[in-house]
Amino acid sequence: MASKVQNLDISRLETAYSDVLFARRICQLYFFMLVFEMLLNVYNFGMDLLNWMLSGFSQDQASQLIEFSQFEPGIVALALAILGIAWLLYYIYSSFRPAWWALALCFAALLVNVYVGFINAGTYEMEWAQEAEADLTWAQQLVPYLYMAGLIPLHIYFFGIAVKGQMAIHGLTEDERALLSEYHDTPRPFLDAAKSLANVPEAIRYAKGRIWSGALMVFAGVANFMNFWRVAIVFIFICLLPIIALMLFPNIGQAFTALAEGRSLGRVISDLVVVAIILAFYLGIVMLIPWAIGKLARLSVRRAENRMRNSLEGIQHKDDRAPILFLRSFLNDAVPIAGKTQSLKHWLLDGAGAQDTLDMMILAEGTRLGPTVALGNPDDPAPPYGVARGYFDHSDWKEAVMGLCERSAAIILVLDQTEGVEWEIGHIAARKYVCKTLFLLAPEDIGTERGNRLLGNALARATKADVSEMSDLLTQRNEEPAMGFMLADDAPQLLTVTKAKQYAYLAAIRRFFRLLPANFAKEIPSGASDET
Repeated sequence: MASKVQNLDISRLETAYSDVLFARRICQLYFFMLVFEMLLNVYNFGMDLLNWMLSGFSQDQASQLIEFSQFEPGIVALALAILGIAWLLYYIYSSFRPAWWALALCFAALLVNVYVGFINAGTYEMEWAQEAEADLTWAQQLVPYLYMAGLIPLHIYFFGIAVKGQMAIHGLTEDERALLSEYHDTPRPFLDAAKSLANVPEAIRYAKGRIWSGALMVFAGVANFMNFWRVAIVFIFICLLPIIALMLFPNIGQAFTALAEGRSLGRVISDLVVVAIILAFYLGIVMLIPWAIGKLARLSVRRAENRMRNSLEGIQHKDDRAPILFLRSFLNDAVPIAGKTQSLKHWLLDGAGAQDTLDMMILAEGTRLGPTVALGNPDDPAPPYGVARGYFDHSDWKEAVMGLCERSAAIILVLDQTEGVEWEIGHIAARKYVCKTLFLLAPEDIGTERGNRLLGNALARATKADVSEMSDLLTQRNEEPAMGFMLADDAPQLLTVTKAKQYAYLAAIRRFFRLLPANFAKEIPSGASDET
């Protein structure tokens, strides 16, 4: 039997998915930046309109308002064009389409963003000079260029990520691209890309008040990019240090003059302290805004998740498709996903993290195919966010599992050494549900003696092979440990990894869903034999 076991290296798919994921995250970043700028423009226009109305409709303010309204359509049109490019690029990357020409669009969008920042910085300096009724000094004229210099290094880095994403896509086979595509066999891929770009999850279909819940998730989309805002602010501040030094220089010069003449430094020091306090105040406010937005975004996520939380009974009334069943030990209820690599791109573009637990990942992936369901721990004070829980007494949970296994289109089982999980493995094997089951290890068990024992036992029972033979096979795979297995072409397929990373689980789940021979729109018939 061991000779029939196939191997699939998930690590390669995980690496490719990670590279492409961060390329499309850049599209999301600029999407939210442009949306923020457009909302800011709307706010400015609204305030000008309110000013004009409250001032008695003066002629001067009316002309300013007309001038403002005539200028804005050009900016709005440019922003909409960049939004369209971000949408198209997001679709190309998330559907794993090989397209080198997409890099030209990416470069153009980044270039326009730098240019708009340059123009905005120059506009602010001009307004500053007009309010002060003075000409721009040569130092003030440098501000837009220094502002641009603060953004260019980050933009070059982001373009490199986009190039790496396309290289990863081109390095995959056509079947692997179809496997990892976000929109494989979906009827409206471009619209699905728009929804995903705006950070609206599939589970929104089950939410109470979809529009409000969707709006909360759109706002929460900024949470992933809080680290980027902070770094951008620091970069720009560093580049503006020469201007700040020039602001302080006259006071510093006066200090040296006072020292040379033996005069008191009290007035000069007080002036320096005032300037330093003003600079610290403005920098603190600027740094506080991303922090506040991040806090509000996380509150929005929790609020939206509460509105999307469902019970097993409730979700079956909302969705009559065959369910996706998630089985695990209650001791391992929220299976934590392995930590992400703390690289610069992770820190900049994934600050809030993606799915933190396996059931959240199953919810995100499985909802496209059917309602995701599981048995809940009776000791839960409230159902957690994730797959919909059903709560049963200790005496009738087996009957509930038997019914759900029969009706389900797919089963995902996390192996553990408990009586309940052992019974579930036996039931799945006896009722011939192995063909629609993905067996997974928890991250801490991958590559360990305990993990090999759990996997070998499940593999032997699922395929009616010798337990010791399967355990020996797994023990020999020290360099490429197995994280789980499924059946492919009537043969067990081991899913191997070099490290248990977050996106390895996503690649494994997505491969399982894509290769299932069942039609998810139909109910899968039960097996012929009974549980013994």
